[in-house]
Amino acid sequence: MSIIEKAVEKLANEPIEQNRIVPKKDSDGVSQVFGAVVAEADRVSGQRFSASDNNSVEIVEESDSSEKIEIDLKRLRKAQVVLLDEDNPRLTEELRMIKRRLLVNAAGLGDSPVENANLIMVTSSVPDEGKTFIATNLALSIAREIDRTILLVDADIAKSDVTKTFGLSERDGLTEYLTGEAELHDVLLRTDIDGLTILPTGKKVGNSTELMTSNRMTTLINELSNRYKDRIIIFDCPPILVTSEAQVMASLVGQVAFVVSAGKTKEQEFINAVERLDHSKYVGVIMNQSDEDAESGYYGYYNT
Repeated sequence: MSIIEKAVEKLANEPIEQNRIVPKKDSDGVSQVFGAVVAEADRVSGQRFSASDNNSVEIVEESDSSEKIEIDLKRLRKAQVVLLDEDNPRLTEELRMIKRRLLVNAAGLGDSPVENANLIMVTSSVPDEGKTFIATNLALSIAREIDRTILLVDADIAKSDVTKTFGLSERDGLTEYLTGEAELHDVLLRTDIDGLTILPTGKKVGNSTELMTSNRMTTLINELSNRYKDRIIIFDCPPILVTSEAQVMASLVGQVAFVVSAGKTKEQEFINAVERLDHSKYVGVIMNQSDEDAESGYYGYYNT
């Protein structure tokens, strides 16, 4: 039985039924399966993209003197973002369990070294499985770490859900940077939430796939990974089965947090999506919208 099949079998203990949708009230249940599920799987696709020496990018960090934007905390809470432990104690603890493995890998303390491990992509098979909910809450959870800062990148240009969640739709962002219309320090937004910086999507463009697969994007994330060792960068990316952008991003990051939705994600969608990932990466699976207790033992790892 393959690693992928074992992952699906594990998920099947909380059945992924094709026609069952978990009620909204259960959407705060997150912590389920999380581990390396594809490291030994055969590579089905995933071309590696490397940056050209002629496309270097100078990274200018946001400075203390740059604008600090004020975040509407009521808006975040309405979007079920956990700001304080007491907002949702169960979700808070589940996020701690999930982020701990990510941070261990980012620090180079995992079972095996993970290249660019401080670059974490959050994705799913198809839309509406809760990837932005996970990405945003993970970012806020990591921001509370004493020795870490977090850059949350809205890399889903088509939907821009992170950007909308934080009320930043009118701001320049990733697309302006990738098209050369803005410098990075102009679009990296420091927030009044300690440790959190956001890179919104910016304007809608028709060539988002070409921008996301450009050498400028490749060089950007390589520089971010290598220059800021205390920073974790989370990319909220499009679903794997919807666009080719997500596959390219998966080849560039070190870790992939793959979100499935209890009662909604179909097993074949999950398998098809995972097969499209770069199998040299650390890939974890998070079950969203589950009513399982975090203490039930349903949270675990797949080691290769």
